[in-house]
Amino acid sequence: MRVVPKALRLLREAGAGYLYVVFALTVLQGLLPPAMGLLGKLIVDHLASGSEATARLWVLVGAEGLLAAILAVAFHLSRVFQTVLRERLWQMLSIRVGQHASQLDLDFFEVPQNYDALTKANRELGFRPMMMALNLVTALQQTISVAGFVLVILAFQPLLVVALLVALIPALLVARDSGHITFASYDMTTADGRRAAYFDGLLMSDGAAKELRLFDLAPWLLAQRQAYAQRVIERRLQAAWATGKGFVMAAVVSAGAQYLALAFVAYQAVTGRITLGDFTMLATALVVVRQNLSQALANLGELLENSLFFGDLERFFNFRPKIATPSAPRPLPSFEGYEFTFEHVAFTYTGAPRPVFQNLSFELRAGEATALVGVNGAGKTTIVKLLTRLYEPERGRILLNGVDIREFPLEDYRAIFGVILQDFVRYHLTARENIQVAKVSAPPDLGRLEEAARQARADEVIRSLPLGWETMLGRQFDEQGQALSGGQWQRMALARALYRDAPVLILDEPTAALDAKAEAELFQAYRELTRGKTSLLITHRLNTVRMADRILVLEGGQIVEDGSHHELIQKRGHYYELFTTQAATYGAEVNRP
Repeated sequence: MRVVPKALRLLREAGAGYLYVVFALTVLQGLLPPAMGLLGKLIVDHLASGSEATARLWVLVGAEGLLAAILAVAFHLSRVFQTVLRERLWQMLSIRVGQHASQLDLDFFEVPQNYDALTKANRELGFRPMMMALNLVTALQQTISVAGFVLVILAFQPLLVVALLVALIPALLVARDSGHITFASYDMTTADGRRAAYFDGLLMSDGAAKELRLFDLAPWLLAQRQAYAQRVIERRLQAAWATGKGFVMAAVVSAGAQYLALAFVAYQAVTGRITLGDFTMLATALVVVRQNLSQALANLGELLENSLFFGDLERFFNFRPKIATPSAPRPLPSFEGYEFTFEHVAFTYTGAPRPVFQNLSFELRAGEATALVGVNGAGKTTIVKLLTRLYEPERGRILLNGVDIREFPLEDYRAIFGVILQDFVRYHLTARENIQVAKVSAPPDLGRLEEAARQARADEVIRSLPLGWETMLGRQFDEQGQALSGGQWQRMALARALYRDAPVLILDEPTAALDAKAEAELFQAYRELTRGKTSLLITHRLNTVRMADRILVLEGGQIVEDGSHHELIQKRGHYYELFTTQAATYGAEVNRP
């Protein structure tokens, strides 16, 4: 329950005014029922006395009606303000979760337990914090209402309060355990639930739609989904039965105590020890107190359950990125050419059985176009991730102009790169936005936008679209959106990297989805694209790396060869072997410079 003050603090941040109104209306809803009970007693006593209808009676009836109207208005107003507060809280927390997730290191997402934490935070985001707030509001209302009626009962029959409190003990014990049982059932099924959701996503994904039909995968995926979902359902049903049985037993005890008390009050009325009005008021008080206490105990269980889920959200926010700006950063060197040096770098992916690099050393020279080649799995893309500080080396250093890159402000350092990754994102945005997202921190530059599109040959794609730059790409949100081919998407991604106009350009398999003609056109323009920049090109198409100033061959976690195309061909080593293998396939000339 230690998270309750934190939950209230979040609610104040989401809308302090709305929160205070909700609490004021809640207090009002708690105070009015006991007051209405007292008025009801006075009305019944007046009628039972046989007196004529006097002004006093009509005042009492009018006051009762007025309080009933105020109670109804307060209830509905409270619902409205709770809805507004819930939406504001959801919006605020959604932004915070998204912002926090975007700042976490990539290796966070490589640990299944971390994914579970993110899933739980995201899953409960929409309703758990607000449910917890509603639990608090309801608890306040019930406490005030019960306190008022208990005072009424104490004034007339104090022993009845003792009976009600004794009957409350079993329900209190059940409520204490129910929250833990429910939370445990959800906590233990998070991984299975995430797997079921994954299969749901595949079944409804446009990206998987073709293979689902070609391989007739849907029945198998549905069976897998059902198997994981069934485990989730069984675990949660077990929890529901366990808590339900306890609440039923507690309800029987509570109801028995109430009706024994009611019989005692009826006996008092029949023997003339209390008035008919007293009986009416006490009977109402007993029913309301029992109902409110039962609801309060169920609410207590929910509050405990929601506070435990809220703890998951809090634990997610406690994850901190390890890759960050140092406390006393050094300014980036002014751009006169950026040179990078890997010094004895070692790196292993989280959970991987073996390291990618153990002692990697090489340099990328300023203003030079460098190509990096090697077989699949050699670690070429890992070098890009280390260079751009998406990951940190376990040992060794990466230097920028002689300074460890960890000493620079993280955002400033990453801003010097224009990157196209192998697994680039296909944004379901307009064509303009697809390119401009590379530099959202700066005002749009139409001239630079058109130039980047021309350099990437994406201008041809954009001209073919029905609304040109304003055409929505993809059909996820717009029926009129345009579905692009893989090659067209790749041109848009390349234009995005070029629009950034960064001094360091990294192209990781930039032509993987392009046809031979488009690829040839791109590499003919490679010199223009990299003029004045430090650039790194990663590609399997070795016929296209001839124009690079320098070629690095990566094998076994080491740079095993370094030189121009002509030099490496003359050396007849690893590069020669890779190149001649491809040359035999494509009929390329091995010795052509």
